[in-house]
Amino acid sequence: MTNTITSGSGHGPTVAITERLARAALELHRLALAAAEVEHLPSPRAPRERTSTGASDPTLSTVLDTRRQAVSRVLAEIGGQVAALDQEVRTVHAQVADVLERWDT
Repeated sequence: MTNTITSGSGHGPTVAITERLARAALELHRLALAAAEVEHLPSPRAPRERTSTGASDPTLSTVLDTRRQAVSRVLAEIGGQVAALDQEVRTVHAQVADVLERWDT
């Protein structure tokens, strides 16, 4: 018989992993919300350019801001990864829900 590491509540390692996954998902969601909030804003570190009349020129500070572009790029790039993770979690969820449903029927 193999030894299984369990938490104090008697749950096996799978429950610890699902808890870690839930926490990581919440943190990812928080980060995605923060990134979505600033993706169209100039970075506070972006230089502020002025036109010859003294008006603010948003071209450099917003459109060409590499920091802002990096946030937009990462949000676009992770979309597929997050969708694949979501599908995988839904598949595992269905497996566990199905076996639990059949357990007492």
